[in-house]
Amino acid sequence: TSSENIIVHSLMKAEGRVISRAAIMERLGNDDRYSADNILAVFTCRIRKSLAAVGAGSPIETVKRVGMRWNHA
Repeated sequence: TSSENIIVHSLMKAEGRVISRAAIMERLGNDDRYSADNILAVFTCRIRKSLAAVGAGSPIETVKRVGMRWNHA
């Protein structure tokens, strides 16, 4: 989906640096803080499944209580 593409692009662009959950939600155009955790969890799960399906592993690292980062070694 376009939301998943926005997340992947944002993480890849900032490779190695943590992007806060709030910053990701802002890029998605969603400022509903109550649903943010669930939305990001669903999108991240879908992205990880898609990457695993093509043998890319899971370069998305969740940094608890902070955000996420693209850590492709």
